[in-house]
Amino acid sequence: MTVQRGFTDGKVGEFGTGIDYFIGLMPEELVDKTDILAVGIDPVSARIFKMLYSQTTLHMNPLLLRPE
Repeated sequence: MTVQRGFTDGKVGEFGTGIDYFIGLMPEELVDKTDILAVGIDPVSARIFKMLYSQTTLHMNPLLLRPE
């Protein structure tokens, strides 16, 4: 759907990710051209996520708990 709407590269945020399907279902041609930022819900699922999607930038704390 994103490709049909004209997205070809850029930045994508995945906030509150578990082990995730959003990035796993991205078309392969987009994964290499996309800068992905993810914020993990809990440390265990965040570590699994990082093993599955090593090309992403991952923060292992929910955004709600981040200090200002």
